[in-house]
Amino acid sequence: MQHWHVYIKWNEHLYDEMYKAYLDGRTDMNPSISWYKEEMGFFDFCIIPLAKKLENCGAFGVSGVEYLVYAQHNRREWEMKGQEAVARYLEKYLPQSSS
Repeated sequence: MQHWHVYIKWNEHLYDEMYKAYLDGRTDMNPSISWYKEEMGFFDFCIIPLAKKLENCGAFGVSGVEYLVYAQHNRREWEMKGQEAVARYLEKYLPQSSS
C-alpha cells in the first residue's frame, strides 16, 4: 500500500529470502515457479480487501483512500511488470556464463 518503488524493493528482498531458503534446503518450494501468480492473489485476496476496509472504516482519514489507490496501482504494475521482475530476481542466482 505504498509507492511502487517501495513495494518492488521489499518484494525483491522477500523473494531473495525465500529463494535462499530453497537453495539451502530449508524448503522444497522454488519461489520462482509461482511468485508472479501468488503476488496477484495476495493483492486480490489480502491487500486490496484490507485497503478497502481501511478506507471504509475512516480511521486513517484520507490515508485510507491513498492506501487503496496505491494497492490498486501496484497490482496493475505487478500484472504488467511482475513476470519481468521475477526473471530479474532469478538472474542473480543463475550461474553467469563466461564469454
